[in-house]
Amino acid sequence: MTDISQPNWSERDDRNNEVVPQGWPDTLPASVGQVGRATAAGIKRFWNRANPVYVTTGSADNYVVMTESQPAFLTLFEIIRVRVNRSNTTTTPTLKYARPSPRTIVKISSAGIVPVIAGDMVAGKDHSFWFNGTNFVLADPGTVDSSAVIGVLKTANNLSELTATQVTARGNIGAAPLDSPTFTGTVTIPSGAAISGYAPLAGPTFTGVPAAPTASPGANSTQIATTAYADAIASLKLSLTGGTMSGAVNYNYNALNNPAGVFLTGYLNGLTLANNATDAVNDIDIAVGRAASDGATPVLMSLASGLTKQTDVLWAVGNNQGGLDTGTVGNNTYHVFLIQRSDTAVVDILYSLSATAPTMPTNYDRKRRIGSIVRVGGSIKAFSQNGDEFLWLVAAGDVSGVAISTTALTPALTVPTGIKVNALFNGNLFSATAGALGLLSAIDQTSSVANTPAGNASFYIPAANTSNVGSFNIRTNTSGQIRVIASVASSYNISTFGWIDTRGKLQ
Repeated sequence: MTDISQPNWSERDDRNNEVVPQGWPDTLPASVGQVGRATAAGIKRFWNRANPVYVTTGSADNYVVMTESQPAFLTLFEIIRVRVNRSNTTTTPTLKYARPSPRTIVKISSAGIVPVIAGDMVAGKDHSFWFNGTNFVLADPGTVDSSAVIGVLKTANNLSELTATQVTARGNIGAAPLDSPTFTGTVTIPSGAAISGYAPLAGPTFTGVPAAPTASPGANSTQIATTAYADAIASLKLSLTGGTMSGAVNYNYNALNNPAGVFLTGYLNGLTLANNATDAVNDIDIAVGRAASDGATPVLMSLASGLTKQTDVLWAVGNNQGGLDTGTVGNNTYHVFLIQRSDTAVVDILYSLSATAPTMPTNYDRKRRIGSIVRVGGSIKAFSQNGDEFLWLVAAGDVSGVAISTTALTPALTVPTGIKVNALFNGNLFSATAGALGLLSAIDQTSSVANTPAGNASFYIPAANTSNVGSFNIRTNTSGQIRVIASVASSYNISTFGWIDTRGKLQ
């Protein structure tokens, strides 16, 4: 006959009737055929009980095994072996084997018969059970009972009694895990040449191809960096093809954004400001661009899409939203900041009366002033920008026929305050005295109208009752003031047409 494992062996007598040599056909003498078929069926039933031939069905933790012969009763201490199609999730799973009623599955411990625990029966694994007259006893549970950790195993590993949770995973008995172990107490390694096959902690020399976890792209620590880490970083660096940058570039990694901030300090590109065409009274358009955050360790912040932000509404994230950091809008200088959240890298725009310390929205922790605007008469004064140069669309008549003599005056010009800028203006001096001199200077300078050194004058009146004009670029103080002085009684005029703002590049 064929091997007992083959399907032509059946648990039922009447099915073992194939032609010789596969079975016992009905053509044989009755006594020979019946005995032969019964013998084959008995052997097959024994084989199927001893091997995981049958796979459980049923639902949830109620397991069912449908055998070919469907016996009506179970024999005390009988052993069966089946393959489990799903892990148990409760402590009271049941098994129905053939026609007998379902029986609860239990297991043996030092305390005797005890309930199983979740995971004792493992999906896809074969398990053995024996019948104790009441229940099916699981002979090979997937977990280890602490009471079983005794004798040689316990002594060899210097173990005290373990709790059930400590021994749930067999691989953890008496040893630390291979992956990121945490030791307690005092761990001692023998001195000398140490353990064969292991490298020393101090100055190890490896052979072969040692492996380590791959660091994240932004890592900056003493951990070991793999070649995978090096390749990942290299793929993010600037790629120069024919002198042109190409590919996606992330500037924020430590290769460029080093702790000293050497490469990024003061960087600013784009981010041009402009009056909004729809609501020029209150709104500013900010073009795309990027700038390094201020502070000791700058990070490059990039505005990928232009934004329109309102000066008369409190800040909210996004386009066509409020931009004011706090309070209500008035006739003041408002400083425009590019801001960023370090946790999400979201970039936005903020307006503030402060040139250095705006009230930042929640979670925004990076900033950079990218320009300043001026509101006068309840509206943003119209301007145009070209890099660091800002020009008024309509010049401001800041001084008109003001008397001046040897006592210096400090007129305030229409430029942003709170910062020092270079005011751009036209001026003239009128005097009834021939040879009169006038000097325009920064507040920081000591003013004198004496022509020493030669050329130390902004205006010269060659004849009585005449005037002299000029165009000037003079640095203001944070109040927008310059200093004016004349050698004799005179009068002067100033018309401010713009300013130059380095916007934090020289921090």
